[in-house]
Amino acid sequence: AVKFDPRNYPDDKLAVQSNDVLFGQQSFTNLQRRIYLLAISQIKRSDSQLRPYRVYIEDLKEYGVSDNIYSHMDRVTDGLMRKVFKRRIKENGNRGWEKWPMISWAKYIEGQGYIEIELHREMEELLLNLKEKGNFTPVPIANATACGSIYGSRIYAMLYSWRQYNKMEISVSELRTILKLEDQYKNFAHFRKRVLEKAQKDLQKHTNMRFTWEELKKARGR
Repeated sequence: AVKFDPRNYPDDKLAVQSNDVLFGQQSFTNLQRRIYLLAISQIKRSDSQLRPYRVYIEDLKEYGVSDNIYSHMDRVTDGLMRKVFKRRIKENGNRGWEKWPMISWAKYIEGQGYIEIELHREMEELLLNLKEKGNFTPVPIANATACGSIYGSRIYAMLYSWRQYNKMEISVSELRTILKLEDQYKNFAHFRKRVLEKAQKDLQKHTNMRFTWEELKKARGR
């Protein structure tokens, strides 16, 4: 079950993207995800193509930027350039992956106080003209980035996309894939503690969302 409490959070910045992105596989750190969300929040409904987006360092300071800003941002942008988006596809009855880099270009000049990034052109179908396509969610950045763990941030966005139904059903294996944890926390007790319970606590402490979850066991395992 998903619930929202009445605490007021600044939801003026929204990151609007296809649900394919929310349920696709990414591997951002919290800081990198903050940069990405602040960038796509600048996309306008009337935009016909993606452009370079400017993200200010001041908006990132609470997400681990050190005093040696230039050195840190150099590493952060290097990391951004290596991030790949993956989504499940099916062709001729066979399952597979479709993947591409999320960021195609980045720039940081010492002393300017911001970085610029350009999203890969393949992201256009997932970020532009979404009202006509449907299947999208405007996620409040203040809440999505408030979590202490990247898993909490991802789970917040997924649950937010299902908020009108007040529940979401997903297999453990699918959630592992989305969070890129296929080879980690293979023991469900560890997955429950390090991912599900951690996200539950993060959302309760840092956002306006509360959720409870229930394990539905299958006859032949999870």
